[in-house]
Amino acid sequence: MDSLGESKESKDIVNARRDLFSVLESNKQSIVLEVLKEFWDSAGKETFPKELIVRLTYLEEVSEEEYPEQGLISEGSLRFFLHFIQWLTRFPTFDYPDVVLTPEGNISAIWKPAKNRYFDLEFLKDGVVRFVGSYPGTKVPSKMIRFSGRATIDNLLEASRFPHILGWDRIPS
Repeated sequence: MDSLGESKESKDIVNARRDLFSVLESNKQSIVLEVLKEFWDSAGKETFPKELIVRLTYLEEVSEEEYPEQGLISEGSLRFFLHFIQWLTRFPTFDYPDVVLTPEGNISAIWKPAKNRYFDLEFLKDGVVRFVGSYPGTKVPSKMIRFSGRATIDNLLEASRFPHILGWDRIPS
């Protein structure tokens, strides 16, 4: 706590929001902000966490600095990621992922809810998702179950066991 009784965490939240809104109000060309504006128009501004918006705009800025000749972030990957996150918010114990940008410009969402659980989704621009994960076996917890593959987002949502892998309560109806 500082002399005014504010915690460092609350100051960080205020600063992140101020930074976010200054970016949103700027006239800077941004794929992230253009796609988010479309997303907000259809889904509402409160449906997407500000922390992820700040992270995505940061990744876009860094990619522009490192690769100025190519807009590295993939618009298709971003769109599929946003829709996936919107779907995930239906889980009662949902946790937001760590988000990174791959060298190909795709968004990768990574969950590590426990030392023995891991799930990574890479959103490709054509609606396909590459995934890899691991979790303890139910009969022999010391033996890890590992899996990887490719699927469309719809098929992944329909067939995947990732809510179990991440320890979330149940799949919504």
